[in-house]
Amino acid sequence: MKNQMRCLTALLAVCMLAGHAWAANSDDVALSVTVSNSVSVTLPTATYDFASVALGGQSVNTSALGVDNDSGGIREDYSLSMVDSAGGWTAVTGVPSTDQYAIQAVFASTQPAHADFAANDDLDDGLAAAAAGDTAFAVDGWVAADKGYDAKDRAGTHERTLWLRLRMPSDITVSQSNPFATVWVSAAAG
Repeated sequence: MKNQMRCLTALLAVCMLAGHAWAANSDDVALSVTVSNSVSVTLPTATYDFASVALGGQSVNTSALGVDNDSGGIREDYSLSMVDSAGGWTAVTGVPSTDQYAIQAVFASTQPAHADFAANDDLDDGLAAAAAGDTAFAVDGWVAADKGYDAKDRAGTHERTLWLRLRMPSDITVSQSNPFATVWVSAAAG
């Protein structure tokens, strides 16, 4: 019993010494950083001229409009909106009639055919910006799994090509001044 007591006392002494050997004073430091990049998108031109399009006709821009994520590495999601110019024709979705026109937009690697545009690609005057995604403002079948051409979550310095389809009025009773509309491409951190 004495031996057991001595062993227990020795073991307790070792544990206490070991506890003291490992004890330390600690402190911490909180780290912070400010990212110097900011969300940014640029377009190569301030205007696009569809040139001459017949009444009841339609046209897709022949020159690609590059939408450039120039943020330097921030993933961006794009949204599109349109503002109709004052006076003249009125922007509508669907098939335009007298003194009406329609604009649709898609991101695609090459110029899409008229049939590639769908109802979820419509831009309407004054509505809040609509988010681009795998099908909205993207040609179905040209999404990330296929050709890598969706319109969202682009890492910095990547360009997406924007195509606009103009559908002309069936008839006109008022003249339209130019530019007749402005399309806005907005970027948000994705």
